[in-house]
Amino acid sequence: MLIAFSILITILYYISVGYNVLFLGISAIFSGETYDIATLRLESYSSSRYLFPGYVNQFKNSILPISSVILIYYLYSVRHKYRGAIAGTLGLMSLIGLLGTGQRGAFVVFVLVVLCFTYYISRITFFRALRTALLVGIPIFFLSSIVLDRNNTQDTLATDPIQTVTVLGRELGNRIFSDNQITSIVGYRYVSFLPTAHGEEWGQAILGLLPGESFRGSDLSGQIFKILYGNDRGTAPIGLWGSVFYNFGTIGLVVFPLLFGAFLRGIFSYFSRNTTLNTGQIAGIAGVFVTLGTWVSDGPVTVLNTGALAYLFIYFICTPKTRPKYNE
Repeated sequence: MLIAFSILITILYYISVGYNVLFLGISAIFSGETYDIATLRLESYSSSRYLFPGYVNQFKNSILPISSVILIYYLYSVRHKYRGAIAGTLGLMSLIGLLGTGQRGAFVVFVLVVLCFTYYISRITFFRALRTALLVGIPIFFLSSIVLDRNNTQDTLATDPIQTVTVLGRELGNRIFSDNQITSIVGYRYVSFLPTAHGEEWGQAILGLLPGESFRGSDLSGQIFKILYGNDRGTAPIGLWGSVFYNFGTIGLVVFPLLFGAFLRGIFSYFSRNTTLNTGQIAGIAGVFVTLGTWVSDGPVTVLNTGALAYLFIYFICTPKTRPKYNE
């Protein structure tokens, strides 16, 4: 039911937007038509019409793909007759949902969640999944970058494929080792001249998740992007510790790590109290740990946007309401 509902939400969302950036990119490659992919990518989640992108993301970026993983794992465990066809269909639907707005970050987070999930299941399964992630996940990332015309790769693909691969490899390296670090530095230098927000910026960002024009959210990442690139056609979030400093000052840099560490220890203890877990619970735990473990920028709204609550929801709905007695 969750998978069916998530697919329905995803389809209705793209119908409301009016296009799917991934489909447009594929069409552009084969038809020769040109689209302003960058603008369409931005408008698909930040247009003048409010289409609840933050809420939709919980279904298309988190609940749909992880529920599909749970079902696919079960189908292969019982050697279901149509496991291949069902897995292919659900995998395709998940990719369309994850990459349809042109944002590849959700795809990367999901791959990490799957790896964490398989590590809990068994070490053998983990190494198989890791091999698949390297052999399939990275090519999908590169192909999606071409389809989404990142760094104008569609123009160079036909004339110089090797150069295209080089550009994509350099971009992947920059995303890991450079881009977030640069925006963190620029963001910190920007807020260091501003008065302490006393948590107001975090509050605005969280309120921005609510529907309606009254809740505009924080525009800090947009201001940093404008400083870096001279326009407001994107976001460049400040680093986590820069955000803590801006909201709570130097005292926040001392207190927040202690509170965050205690929080992580608390949820680890909570999840560890049950030594018998089903695959749904394991998937939920994996998602919570990955979303918290990859929190390197902006405030708590980042954790909410990447699906921490959605994965927690998966954990609780998959937790048996009553535990069987020992002799049962």
